[in-house]
Amino acid sequence: MPVKAVPEGYHTVTPTLIVDGAASLIEFLTKAFGAQERMQIPMPDGKVAHAECQVGDSLIMLSDATPQFPATSSTF
Repeated sequence: MPVKAVPEGYHTVTPTLIVDGAASLIEFLTKAFGAQERMQIPMPDGKVAHAECQVGDSLIMLSDATPQFPATSSTF
């Protein structure tokens, strides 16, 4: 059985943001755009390893920056 390239409920392109302060970004997305947090996986230190927020029919994936994955440039 072939694997679907785009999982059910996702669009072809899903933005992924790596930020300093993912919890604050989730709060901002909720207040500013009415985002619904679909999931959040915490790191042992309490930071966000992975989260998904839905804005309308679109998803935004985000996480806190780590040494291996630095914060996304604000120019994106």
